Amino acid sequence: MKRKLVIGGIVVAALLATFFVVTTPTTAGKFPASFSEAERREISSLIRRDAYRQSFKAISRGRLTEGWRWVRNAQRQSVWGVGNQPNGEIWVHVGFEDKSQPDGYVLTARYMMGKEKEQWKIVRMF
Repeated sequence: MKRKLVIGGIVVAALLATFFVVTTPTTAGKFPASFSEAERREISSLIRRDAYRQSFKAISRGRLTEGWRWVRNAQRQSVWGVGNQPNGEIWVHVGFEDKSQPDGYVLTARYMMGKEKEQWKIVRMF
């Protein structure tokens, strides 16, 4: 009985992971005008994939609440700020709208990103 439950859980997790990876990321957010639509989609996609990766990592370590929070954030978050760094990287603030907060949103993640071979890459998250 336990074995069937574990196998069923793995199948459900695989189906959910496939669904989240296949879904098209939105380009919602406040990007500078200098960013093309393709760059906006690329950055949004990276952020969304990272949120699901963080979710999978948390769930695989038994931290279900944290994993669920990452899934929820991935579905509703958008870019709230982008700025340049002196070394050519950019910082990106990601969150979801909350009018009760002073800035109007809840910060869910901060990223440093850089271009590598004409593609954006996440350098670090904090």
